[in-house]
Order: sequence, then C-alpha cells, then structure tokens
Amino acid sequence: MTLDEIINKYGTHELDIDLVKQLDDKTFIYAYCHQHEIGEQFMINHYLEIVGSFSILNKDFNDDITFHIAVITKLNDSSYTLTSAVSGDTISFLVKSDLQVNELTEKLYYKSIKLQQEHK
Repeated sequence: MTLDEIINKYGTHELDIDLVKQLDDKTFIYAYCHQHEIGEQFMINHYLEIVGSFSILNKDFNDDITFHIAVITKLNDSSYTLTSAVSGDTISFLVKSDLQVNELTEKLYYKSIKLQQEHK
C-alpha cells in the first residue's frame, strides 16, 4: 500500500504514532486511529503496524518519534509532513517503497510495541 492508500482506508482521526523502530533497512511504525459512523457502528478502532522504507528530510525535535494527535500533509514534491497537534513537533519525510500494513488487535498492538522497545 502507499501512504495515501493507508490514509484513504483508515483515515487519520485521532492518529497517534506510538513507536517508530528502525531495524536494518526497514522501519516499523505502530500507529492508532479510529473512524466514526462506519456501517452501524459509531466508532471503529484501528491498531496498525506499518512496515516500509522512509527517508527523513527534516525534524525539529531530538526525542524518539512519537506523536499524539498527528496531522499528515502531502507536499507538492510527494514528501509528507507529520505534525503533532499537541506538541507541535514536526517531521518531513519521503516514503521510499510501498508499505506493508498489518491491522492488529489492541492487545497484540501493545504487546508488539513492548517487544520492539525491548529489542535493541
């Protein structure tokens, strides 16, 4: 999937990026979002593991990449800017390949984050 396809499928409402982990040439991103008024359900939660290759162009913070209530903007040069609506932290990046998306249960999502944080 492309990042645009992921955004179209899952939306970005209440998008939180809880962990970004680089392993060799792959980047693992754990992100949560939800959608409203899908079928007869008021809200559907999506817990995603996104795997792919990215190139960071610029970032204005020194900490690990975690964003609460993130906003994604696609720029004219096909790069993206991700901004935290809470902290104002910003990162600009290019997506270098199609992305693999795994939708996880809430329990597996948080377990996977814990395992990735323990893996050095």
